[in-house]
Parts: sequence; C-alpha cells; structure tokens
Amino acid sequence: MEYPNNHQNTKRYKRSGRAYQPKRPFKSVEGADSLAWEMLSPYGVWVLMEFYKKFDGYNRNCLKLSYLEVSNKISNNTFNKAIWEVTSFGFIDVVKSGHLERNNTLYALTNRWKGLSKKPVKLNRISNLLKRAEKVKRINTPQQLNKSDKLEFKLKRKQLVSKIRYRINNGA
Repeated sequence: MEYPNNHQNTKRYKRSGRAYQPKRPFKSVEGADSLAWEMLSPYGVWVLMEFYKKFDGYNRNCLKLSYLEVSNKISNNTFNKAIWEVTSFGFIDVVKSGHLERNNTLYALTNRWKGLSKKPVKLNRISNLLKRAEKVKRINTPQQLNKSDKLEFKLKRKQLVSKIRYRINNGA
C-alpha cells in the first residue's frame, strides 16, 4: 500500500529563508446584520464598501476616499450625503479633516454602530435629522431679494444645516 506524500514534503510547507510575512486578515463588513446597516441608503452601503476595499487590516485609522476617486461613479453631492450618513450611523469617523491645501480627509472604521443598534429610537431620530438637513439644503433662495439679503439667506441656511449636523454628531 502506497501512502500519499507527507504534507511536510510539499512545497508550500517547506521552510524558506524569508522573514515571516503576516497574511491579510479576512475582510468582512462589521455590522452588516445590524439595525444601523438596514437604515443605510444604497449609496451609504456603497461608500462603506469602498472603505472596506481600502482596508487591509492595518490601516483602520487612516483610510482615504476622495471626491476624485468616486467622481466617475456618483456625484459629489450624493457622495457627501453618503459620507454623512455612514458617519452618523457610526460606521466611520473623521480622524482629520483635509479641506485645506487639497489634503484628503482621513477616516477611521469604528464600532459606534453597536451602541446605536441597541437604540432604535436614536437611529430613527438620526434618520429624520438627515432627511431634514437634506430638505433645508434644497430650499431655494428667493429671487426677489437683493444681493445682501440673498447672502444672508444662504448663510442662515448653512447655519441651520450645521446645527442639524451638530445634533446628529452629538447624540441626536
């Protein structure tokens, strides 16, 4: 009776003189079965998947995704809305804002969605605030106003959106 080759004799188990190289960890999307995940829009899911494509197991706190990278797939406004959605529901956090000098914003994958998934009332409040912010952004500037009043109107609209986003980021 002939025995198959011992596994230690095969090529992949032989020792090599190279230093140990860790294997990339198994990539899975954290929170894919949570309540927060179910509340994400398709664009929010797509943006989160783009972050996980860039995640290699070691760069959890320094992920970059620029407008230029996604410009041929979705619009800048949709991308901005999806980033705010994914951030609001606790899947990513902004580590460093990069709006000056054309630097990319650094993002980090987080587990805040775990705490939010246990509180469906809070998730609903976040969802409603996101919808409200989108409605406020879409309010048209009245045409009958003069130039200074138009600027004031736009400033108030911008302030209202930032107040809504502040409420979202600080516990809804």
